[in-house]
Amino acid sequence: MEKGDLLFFKSKKTGTDPDHVAMYIGDNKVIHMADPKQNIVISDLNSKPYYTDNYYGATRVIPSLLSSNPRQQEIRLQN
Repeated sequence: MEKGDLLFFKSKKTGTDPDHVAMYIGDNKVIHMADPKQNIVISDLNSKPYYTDNYYGATRVIPSLLSSNPRQQEIRLQN
């Protein structure tokens, strides 16, 4: 993963779309709003099973980081 990649998570059993998104900021950390009661937080992807158990996929949206092929790129979460 690279800084700026968006990571999607799906923890709800209903529906087909992800229900949470975070932005990768490097060093195995993401920035996101963990829940409505918290402010924006920085979390390590190894800090909770949630991140690996509910990982749905990721995409790179910053054009300068995209390859010459404009199709969305799938990025695998590394443990």
